[in-house]
Amino acid sequence: MTDFPHRKVFIFTFILLIAYLTLDFYLKSKRYFPQLNFNWSNITIINTFKNIQIDSLGINYLSVKNNTQIDVDRLDFQNTFSINNKYYFRCKTIKVKDDNLIFSGGYWINTLPKTISNNVTLEEIDLPLIQNGDINVCMIGDSQLTYKTGKFTRQKLYSNLKNITFVGNEKDLYAYPYCATTLNNTSNLLETFDRIPNADIYIIYLGAHEKNIELFKKNITNIINRLNNKNKRLLLVIPPKYKNPNKKGIYQAVKNIYINYESNPNVEVINLSELTEESSRILLPDGIHLNKYGHQLFIEILTNQLKKYEGK
Repeated sequence: MTDFPHRKVFIFTFILLIAYLTLDFYLKSKRYFPQLNFNWSNITIINTFKNIQIDSLGINYLSVKNNTQIDVDRLDFQNTFSINNKYYFRCKTIKVKDDNLIFSGGYWINTLPKTISNNVTLEEIDLPLIQNGDINVCMIGDSQLTYKTGKFTRQKLYSNLKNITFVGNEKDLYAYPYCATTLNNTSNLLETFDRIPNADIYIIYLGAHEKNIELFKKNITNIINRLNNKNKRLLLVIPPKYKNPNKKGIYQAVKNIYINYESNPNVEVINLSELTEESSRILLPDGIHLNKYGHQLFIEILTNQLKKYEGK
């Protein structure tokens, strides 16, 4: 008689371990291997530029000689760019500096090129993102959803949740759709309101670029009511107390208006000013935008809110 476990126990344990590791890899793979997030069999070529010279490149930028055949105004930084149909890059900005065209603030989707010939083919392409969730979520906002670590918000939310799909008329750095631009405000939003896609849940985070408080009050009420008439779920985000003295009035206006909707059954109010008594802990030095820690808390709150609707 021996206390050593039976051989079948080892085999069963091994199978369970392999199954667990396989499932764990499947759930986390898209987070660590961004190329798995895209539909490579459905690429659409938008522009092709041949015989382009590479000036330099790095982990988050690409610089090419500003060939006259490239019309900078035709390029859209929200698209993906490829070199020789082999290396794929996404960026946050495209600008001309001296004799170079610089794609910056981005990342290489598959791998960073080590050696590239002098003359390459540069293509602007539409590389679709894979999203399979049944619940459509539209994030509406301004630089508070895009600036600094805000660019990771949708990517992290998607990895935290199981059944959502982001929709919108713009794309962030990781190709997730949303309705946000850096200088967006309620006046701009109303002008393009018909471009806001249908969604099951709308998340509104605005206020950083409003110039007229009374106009903001009128506009944001109009926007909320029009979205609410769709009988969809709305998540209204009250920002932390702005430390920028020029924004204190707009903060109070946002708070006062959003609180009035708390009794609406289709509306949830997320009050970021309640996260801490000292808002400087979660704001960047500009006193407006969330810092890394602030965005972590924001993502946790949104994750918990959205999980409530995944099972419905």
